[in-house]
Amino acid sequence: MKKLSFLNGINWQASVLLLFLINISCFYAPGQSFTLSPQNIDDPGFEHVKVIGQDDEGFYLLQSNLSLNSERDRIGFRNRKYKLRYFDFNLNARWDKRLEDEKENFNIDLVTMFNGHPVILRSQWLKSENTLSYSLSVLDNKGNVINQQKPVKIVYTKDSDLEKARLIVSKDNSLACIVVEELRSTDQVLHIISVDTALNTIYKYDPVINYTYKQLEVADVAVADDGQVAVLAQLEVRMPEERKKKQVSYKLFVLQNGSSSFSEHVISSANKQLTEASLSIDNMNHKTVVTGFFSDNESYTGTGIIFASKSLTTSGDVEIKEVNIDDNARIKLVGERNSGANTGLYSYPIRKLILRSDGGAVVVAEAAYYSEYSYYDYFTQSFTRRIEYHFDNVVIMSIHSNGTIDWSTVLRKSQETLDDGGVFSSFATVLQSDRIDLIYNKDMSRSNEVAAFSVDNKGVNTLKNVTRPDNNFIILPQSAKQVDENILIVAVIQKKKLYLLQIVL
Repeated sequence: MKKLSFLNGINWQASVLLLFLINISCFYAPGQSFTLSPQNIDDPGFEHVKVIGQDDEGFYLLQSNLSLNSERDRIGFRNRKYKLRYFDFNLNARWDKRLEDEKENFNIDLVTMFNGHPVILRSQWLKSENTLSYSLSVLDNKGNVINQQKPVKIVYTKDSDLEKARLIVSKDNSLACIVVEELRSTDQVLHIISVDTALNTIYKYDPVINYTYKQLEVADVAVADDGQVAVLAQLEVRMPEERKKKQVSYKLFVLQNGSSSFSEHVISSANKQLTEASLSIDNMNHKTVVTGFFSDNESYTGTGIIFASKSLTTSGDVEIKEVNIDDNARIKLVGERNSGANTGLYSYPIRKLILRSDGGAVVVAEAAYYSEYSYYDYFTQSFTRRIEYHFDNVVIMSIHSNGTIDWSTVLRKSQETLDDGGVFSSFATVLQSDRIDLIYNKDMSRSNEVAAFSVDNKGVNTLKNVTRPDNNFIILPQSAKQVDENILIVAVIQKKKLYLLQIVL
């Protein structure tokens, strides 16, 4: 497996403070290659698929009866079913296995990858005792269980609500953390169980966050290679002078080694608040990084970028750097048709945060939202509910560690679908040594072309077609996984059949 080294060892040259929209060189050429799986992967009852990882011999495809990209299931939800398949790199199926609960009252919470192997997280909920027990199982590439964690029990307060567990894996795959949110009437508890690659428990902590779930919502959790845990949360405070208005801000909570309680830090400044934010751990520089768009108190549109970092080795405050985006640059980013519509950068959720070796970051954000409406159908004499999904422009910007923008560019696209959960929209990413590629459907019709939008480490961009209209391909970007430096595996629909597609860039 080649090392992914985009941004490593690169001599970055900052030009002006706000260098936006470098001219895009767009051309269409069949410079890429693709391979379709010899057999379709349609499986009644397991229609939802996602490539979750790979080893030296092949890759793993997870299947379920329910969406694998939706919000996390509630705890104790037993209607979900899982199947795991293993393929070689020629897209030939080696085996498949239905994943079952091994013991009574044990529920499969999730299936993911840890240290190059599929791992299954199970929980046992004993409501009468107010306890939950968690256990991990590791499989080899023949589907056999090769290691089993001894169950670890957490105790929760009666009448509190519990969120389904997350499994957070460190960047170097040396440890993983089972994280369970307990929502109480006066505060919240994060139950954290850390394990090593042998599934031995390293520590178990239950730090308290002194906000109710109605005030503060945990947005993301990350774990450093040395075991320190960072939590990004969104805080809502009602404005006393305006009954219906809320002020939104972000807080960073850090659990350092040897401590059983969080340190709390504000990610904002006096007149600005984050509208979108993303969390990552910079293991090379031993800090946690939060990057996002901010707006001032007089505007609903994004007006700049905050680049915040907190050292994991010292107890100092968060270092916050701001970059203002002027109106002309903002209009170029959001598009002329949205410039007066309060969409702005507020509607750009951050999809990916790539840390640079010099302490900076590359931010990939996509204009994404949905609209919901209902109408009365006189033929059926009932109300019909419809949801429109919109996935539009993608902003890519490289931010220096000093808070300036080295370069920025925009992939202009418009993807609108109805009542499909947006499964054919958005994009998949391939991170190479000298560039990042965004793979997406151009028009999602019968004549659809799969395209690759490439951005190199200087911000120079190219647009190429990966497939032709007569291939009749439409990919499911959220199912994709990069399995080598320049190889992507993604589920694809061809003539109403579901296949796997290998794209070599």
